[in-house]
Amino acid sequence: MRISNQLLTGALALYCVVPSLHAEEKALRLYNWADYFAEDTLSRFTAETGIKVIYDVMDGSETLEAKMLAGGSGYDLIFPGDTVAERLMRAGSLLPLDPSKITARDDIEPGLQKLRTHYVHSNQATVPYTWGTIGLTYNDQQVKQRVPNAPVNSLDILFKPELAAKFADCGISMIDSPDEVLAVVLNYLGRDPRSARPEDLAAASELLMKLRPYIRKFQSQPVTDLVNGNLCVSLGYSGDMTQAQRTSDSAGKKTSFQYRIPGKGPQCGWTPWQSRSTPNTRNTPMRSSTSSCARRTWPRSVTSPATRLPMPRPVRASMPRCVTTRIFTSTKPLTHG
Repeated sequence: MRISNQLLTGALALYCVVPSLHAEEKALRLYNWADYFAEDTLSRFTAETGIKVIYDVMDGSETLEAKMLAGGSGYDLIFPGDTVAERLMRAGSLLPLDPSKITARDDIEPGLQKLRTHYVHSNQATVPYTWGTIGLTYNDQQVKQRVPNAPVNSLDILFKPELAAKFADCGISMIDSPDEVLAVVLNYLGRDPRSARPEDLAAASELLMKLRPYIRKFQSQPVTDLVNGNLCVSLGYSGDMTQAQRTSDSAGKKTSFQYRIPGKGPQCGWTPWQSRSTPNTRNTPMRSSTSSCARRTWPRSVTSPATRLPMPRPVRASMPRCVTTRIFTSTKPLTHG
C-alpha cells in the first residue's frame, strides 16, 4: 500500500487541536497495526514536540470498532478501514476534521478521492492514509507440487472446493475481516460487493461454508505462518507477500512467495482517518487504519508545518482495479471518568 505520510504528520498534529487532557500529560495514544511507521517516525515526533507516544497494536478491525463504540478507549489517533469508519461516523463516534490543519491533501491519489465518495457519512471526517490490494499470497513451490498448473490468477484456486481441497494439507488462511471477505466473495459470484440483499448474502454464506473444511486459519497477519511453512495459500493484504518474502530471505530460507490479484473478485476500498465527537477529555482518540504494505517509503518528501518532520510524499499513479485502503481520523473525546 502507498503511504500518505505527510497526512500522518497532519494526523499527529491534530492531536494538538483536539481538546483533551493529553495537553497536560504530554502523551499521544495511538492504536494501529504493527510496523506501520518507519522506525524513527515516533521518536522524531517526540523529539520535535516533547510529546510521548504510546503505541498499542490492534489485531483486527473488528476489535478497533468494538473499542470505539464502547467508548472510553483513551486513544487519540486510530487507523481503521473505510467501512468501519463509515459505521463509526453513523454512530456519532467521529467528528469532522478541520481541513486547514491538514497539509498536502491535493496529493491524495485521484482514485482514492473517487472511492471516498462511496462513504457519504465519513468522507468529511477521514483522510486516506494507505492503499493496497486484497489478493492471494502463496508459496510457489508448495502450490506447484500439488497442482502444477494451478489457476493462481483466479479465485477459483480458493473458492472452488475441489481445488481448495488440494491445498488443505499445506494450509489455507483467509483474512479475519468479515467486511472484506464478504465483498470479495460477492464480487466473485458476480454480485454487488456492497449488497445487503438476503439472497446475495445467502449465496456468499453457502460458498464460504463449502470452503470451511479446507481453511486452516482466519487471521489478519499470516506472515509468520507463511514463513514457517504452516500456510501455502492466503487470502489477505498485498503487503503480506512483501513481509513474508523479506522475513524468509532474512532467515536464509529459499522460499519463493508470489502474489496475485485474481481477475475476478478482489475487493476495492480505502482507509481514512477521522475525528471523534464527545466533550473534551483525555479520551480523544483519532482513528486511522493502514494495511500491511504501509511500510514503503517514497523518494520525495514534504515537511509538516505542525511537527516540522519531513514525511514522504505519495506518488501519483493509476489505481489498481481493486484496492483496500486505510484512513486516519480523530476520535471524539469521551467524558473523563
